[in-house]
Amino acid sequence: MKTIRIPFVAALLLHCSPATSASEWQQDFWRFQLFNNCMPISFLMSEIDADSQQLGISREEIHGEIERRLRSKQIALGEGDSVLYVSFAFNEQTFVIRAEFAKPLYDGHSDNFGYAPTWSSTRIGSPVTKDIFLSHVFDLADKFVSSYGQVNSGACESE
Repeated sequence: MKTIRIPFVAALLLHCSPATSASEWQQDFWRFQLFNNCMPISFLMSEIDADSQQLGISREEIHGEIERRLRSKQIALGEGDSVLYVSFAFNEQTFVIRAEFAKPLYDGHSDNFGYAPTWSSTRIGSPVTKDIFLSHVFDLADKFVSSYGQVNSGACESE
């Protein structure tokens, strides 16, 4: 009898809840994660370790290409309040790439200021080759650029 009541109650609650479509909820969530009112963002990137340098991967090459992709979509870079941080970790067999977009956070209770990551994405790959690694890095950058552009397009067009 209990198994019948739980689905019935859940269905009843969903039926009685305010009408919010899944697409409206998704748009609100993306806006929370990425909306920046088209203000400049800071772009930071971790260092590349010695193992990755042996593969011919340079920090300058990656940083320059990610910046180019950001600027190509008119994402302003500079000393912004929000931060895009891309980090890497390697070992002999695998790599991990993580991108985070963090926004300023003010805690009125403690009067502290900091940053909170509101969007992140991770890629894990193997084997560790230059081509596979760079492909994952740039796919991740493109994912951020696309998502950020969709959320901020209205603000950026009005400037």
